[in-house]
Amino acid sequence: MPERDRPGPDEEGRVGTILKHYLLFVASLLAGAATMCIMCFGYLTLRLSTLEPRWMKSILGYDVIDYGTPWQWTFNILLWGSPALPMCRWILGFIDGIRPRWRRITEAYVLFGLWIYVLGFLAYRTDIDRAVLAATGLAIVLTVGFVYMRRRIIVP
Repeated sequence: MPERDRPGPDEEGRVGTILKHYLLFVASLLAGAATMCIMCFGYLTLRLSTLEPRWMKSILGYDVIDYGTPWQWTFNILLWGSPALPMCRWILGFIDGIRPRWRRITEAYVLFGLWIYVLGFLAYRTDIDRAVLAATGLAIVLTVGFVYMRRRIIVP
């Protein structure tokens, strides 16, 4: 291989760093998704149980957020995923050795919520297949979200 065609040490390290950052980004998303699923299971368990009195369910908000609207799904997903934010902050802290600021993580979480709301709105108001919406939404989160994270969240 001619000398000029070989990647330099800076290029090799950069590709490895970007791959490491992407894997940590995906790990934080998976941690959030796993936490959301666990919280959803807990929510459904409490919602369907007959042991808790009605007034207790009302205090927990179960009769407020069960309308089946884009807002309801956005609220539920963000509520169920919120316990994962400290864990995601810890995972993303491995990128530069410094944990991201809470304000930046909150901004990203709000943007993520707006994206979920847009997808929910499209799912409820149009005839677009929900699998297509889910695949498109995930592809955009995995690309645009990663770029946003590298430029906005993990900067010192």
